[in-house]
Amino acid sequence: MAAEITKGIRVVTKDGHLGTVENEPALTASGHVVTVKFDDPSISAGGGAGYDVNDLKPAPADEEHPCECSAYDALDPEELTDERLANGDYEVFTTGCTATTRRTFAPGHDAKLKSFLIRHGAAGHEIRRSEAGVASSASAEEHAARYAFARMVTAGVQRAEAKAAEKAARAEERAARKTAPRARRPKKVTAKVGRATFTGRMDGEHFVYEVKGKERRTLKFVAV
Repeated sequence: MAAEITKGIRVVTKDGHLGTVENEPALTASGHVVTVKFDDPSISAGGGAGYDVNDLKPAPADEEHPCECSAYDALDPEELTDERLANGDYEVFTTGCTATTRRTFAPGHDAKLKSFLIRHGAAGHEIRRSEAGVASSASAEEHAARYAFARMVTAGVQRAEAKAAEKAARAEERAARKTAPRARRPKKVTAKVGRATFTGRMDGEHFVYEVKGKERRTLKFVAV
């Protein structure tokens, strides 16, 4: 057994993944096995995977680096006119992250990036990821594909787009109601038909009135 592999130490797996040993080695039929929790949540077994200690080696001392979510920003395409680009007169949206970490994300910042991708993906913004000074643009879903929360981003963008469409449709309906001409109510007319007096309306030369809930029309009436 590799004596240096114990609970809590940082290791590199035979696959080249960084992680932390979560338990003391347990003797199994295949050898001494530990569970490794990977740093990168995009790894399919990011929640933890079993490894023989002989397939692990202590990780070199890590240096802190910027959190993954700080690599992202977004631009509104409607602002990117030639004039505004020349003047630098456009807004760059960021996650606001300034954290450093020895892992992929600072604590809780995977959720921060997920929300950022959903919000700007639904808004139709250009989303960029910068690495080594080079910014690469892609959709929110394409950027999210490298992480374990990819499906959540796809579903979140779809929900946000649907809500935005519903909101726009309601706004159009309200605007249409405000501009639509109001139907003119017919002017009430009181007239005598025979010996009885009724309140009704005129339809051309006819006096229209109701008797016991039934509509009647007549040319023989006297307005009062």
